Amino acid sequence: MNKEEIKNRIKNMPLKKIRDINLKEVCNDPQHNPPMYRCFEPGEYEWTCPTCGEKQRFTIYPFFL
Repeated sequence: MNKEEIKNRIKNMPLKKIRDINLKEVCNDPQHNPPMYRCFEPGEYEWTCPTCGEKQRFTIYPFFL
């Protein structure tokens, strides 16, 4: 596959970039995202980044075997 074919494939993908990111807007706090690899009871949770204040909601569904 040559460069032109690759460019055409990328151009025809349904994914499109909608804006550039200003690096000053990006939060680099290691605690920006909710904790991972932990056990939570089923429910809806909200995590707030301690640095930038961005809130993220996530849902834990019950697990049945």
